Parts: sequence; C-alpha cells; structure tokens
Amino acid sequence: MATNTLTLFCLISGDSTSNAFSVKIPSSDTVDDLKDTIISKKPNAFEHIDANDLVLWRVSIPDDDDLSIPLDSVSEKKKLKATTKLSKVFDAELPEDTIHIVVERPQATSTPHTLDLHPEVAALRKQLSEMEQLNVGLRSTSI
Repeated sequence: MATNTLTLFCLISGDSTSNAFSVKIPSSDTVDDLKDTIISKKPNAFEHIDANDLVLWRVSIPDDDDLSIPLDSVSEKKKLKATTKLSKVFDAELPEDTIHIVVERPQATSTPHTLDLHPEVAALRKQLSEMEQLNVGLRSTSI
C-alpha cells in the first residue's frame, strides 16, 4: 500500500473555525505521531502539555462560517486511539473545506512547577507575618 501525505485541518476544542490549522502527515503514521505533529505546529498553544496527553477526535465539521463549536455539540465524532494508523481513520480523499480533527487539551491539574512553589509560598507567608508583628511592635513603642 502506497503512503500518501494527508493534509488534515485541525481545530483546538473551543476555538473558532477561523483558527483551524493544517498539518501534513504520512497516512502510514499513527495517531500518536499526529499528536507530536500538532504539538510541533502549535507550540505556544500547547506549552507545558505533552503530546500523549492530547485527546484527538475524528470529526467532519464544514468550515462554512466563523463559528466556535463546542466539542459536546458535535454529534458525529470518534475518539482516536494512539496506536491507530491514520490510513485506517481517513480515506484517501478527504472532504475539502472541512475540519477533520478536534484537539482536546488535558484537564487542568497542578503541575510539578506549581507544586514546587508551595514550600516557598509558606516561607514567604511566615516572613510576612513576622514582619507585620515587628511593624506592630515598632508602632506601639513609638507612640
């Protein structure tokens, strides 16, 4: 089977269809490879997000208007598994003027960066409290 290059139009969940972007990828690649390609294409949109944390949905949304389409409102969608080859997901002829993939970001959770800050914040709060007590003590002695 010959490998074709697919041009897939993707949309980040919650974005307007006018923000759709294309990626070119061989049909012999997997959904996991597509996640890597999407991260490479939109590094700012997916800053601090690992490719394997993205959820990709196969959709067919006409790009008729400048609309923001919530993923929940898309009736025909299929969650894609990382191991699936793109040739099994997409026909050789993709419909034109259509969004093919909706990219869902992972749910927000505490990152290691924010967890590392908790001891520092506690230490700063303690220092602030001590400084406030000193300030109160200074005011009472100067009166």
